[in-house]
Amino acid sequence: MVLKQVEKSDCDYILEIRNDKEVRKFMFDDTVISKDIHNEWFVCALANSQKLMYLLWDNNHPVGFIQFDLNDKNEAKWGFYNSPASPAGTGTIMLKLALREIFISHGVDKVYGKVLLCNLASQKLHQKLGFTWIIEKDSESSNRIMLFSLSKQSWFEILNMEE
Repeated sequence: MVLKQVEKSDCDYILEIRNDKEVRKFMFDDTVISKDIHNEWFVCALANSQKLMYLLWDNNHPVGFIQFDLNDKNEAKWGFYNSPASPAGTGTIMLKLALREIFISHGVDKVYGKVLLCNLASQKLHQKLGFTWIIEKDSESSNRIMLFSLSKQSWFEILNMEE
C-alpha cells in the first residue's frame, strides 16, 4: 500500500467514500454532501497551503482518505476514513504512513484527532498508534467527542520500541 497526495482527478472518489452510509455514521456531520458542495470544498482544499490531503492506494485502487489541517503552532488536526470495502488493517497502515509523512516530511510537532464518543474503533486505533486522550467534550452538535494528541517525540519513541 502506498500513500499519495490527492490530485484533481481524486475528487469523485473522495465524495463517494465520504457519502457512504457506513462512513457517514461516524462523521461529525452525517448528512449526504451534494456534488456541487463537495466540488467547491475540494477546489478550496487543494488551493489551501494549510491543508494536506492523501489517498491510500492498494493495487491501483484507493482504499482510504486522510487530511491534515495545519496551524501556525506547527501542529495539525487530522481526519480520515477508509473505504468500507477495504481489508482489515487498512486504517492502521494508512495512519502509520500518514504520521511518518506529517512528522518527517512536513516537520509537524503534534497531531490532534477528534473522535465521536460512539466510535470505539477509532478510539482504539488512536490509542494503538500512541495517541493520548486529552479531553472529552460536547461538540457544536449534540455529539460527544474525545480529543487525542500525539507528539513527534512520542511517535519517535514508539517507533524505537517497535524496532
